[in-house]
Amino acid sequence: EQHTLASNDVSDVLGKLKTKAVIKIRFYILEKVQEYKKPMSNYQVLQETLLKFKYYYEFLVIHSPTTAAEIKIEYVDTVSKVYFSYFKTYQSRLIKLEYEEVPTKVDVMGAEDESKRSIQLSMFSTSKSIRSRSTVFTLGNRDDLINNQLEWPVIIPVHSADKKFPYEAIFRSVQFSLIDNVCAED
Repeated sequence: EQHTLASNDVSDVLGKLKTKAVIKIRFYILEKVQEYKKPMSNYQVLQETLLKFKYYYEFLVIHSPTTAAEIKIEYVDTVSKVYFSYFKTYQSRLIKLEYEEVPTKVDVMGAEDESKRSIQLSMFSTSKSIRSRSTVFTLGNRDDLINNQLEWPVIIPVHSADKKFPYEAIFRSVQFSLIDNVCAED
């Protein structure tokens, strides 16, 4: 009976302490999530910071599931916007490094319409690329990508501004970058 009296004396204090901890943890984690929205923020460093405090989130899951759900929704929403923006920019920069002679809508089924593409990439350009159908469909050294270059690092547009790549290399680079980022998110 004394044990029960002692726990009753402390339960109010513990309840208030738990509520205060939930409020402070919620504020702290949401503040860290908001840092993702700042331009030029290094989201990998932010993720490592959040991982250091994963016990805070586990505390919320146990003691305030609604707050934990709110934080999860905010995190997923914010990070999905960051990844979308990152990959949209990355892919648009890589497409500029693509060889000029690529199949058009006339050459293959399912190809992007050239008129839309030229408007998107160079709105004020009047020059047309001269196409040679024989070079568009030749294999060239594109099979080397599958045989030897599959595990090469991803293409970084800033370092490769003076080079041109086949579409397969650009596709591989985007896919590997996506996989790398998804694995880091886990």
